[in-house]
Amino acid sequence: MVLVVRAPIGTRFHRFHFVVPIVEELKVVSMPRTMSAAEFKTKCLQAMEQVAATGEPIIVTKRGKPVVQLAPVAKKPKSLRGFLRGSVKSGKDIISPIGVTWDASRR
Repeated sequence: MVLVVRAPIGTRFHRFHFVVPIVEELKVVSMPRTMSAAEFKTKCLQAMEQVAATGEPIIVTKRGKPVVQLAPVAKKPKSLRGFLRGSVKSGKDIISPIGVTWDASRR
């Protein structure tokens, strides 16, 4: 679907029509919640519980300027060794030859 829009009369584009695509689904992106430092002092534990529950960060401001961001902790694997174990599956023998000659083996 498209929407045809005409520029307002009196502008230099008033004789032109613009075709604007209509987006059927809009993804709503919200800004992180902000909180003043004084409010954060009084509601610190509530803010931490809210961030842990929702996963949305809170930015703490001092005199209107962002100072700190309270964000949930990302879970990390215990070690990098073996963290993909079980995610890769192979049903064939990968060691034995496949019977195809490659260009590199020809001389």
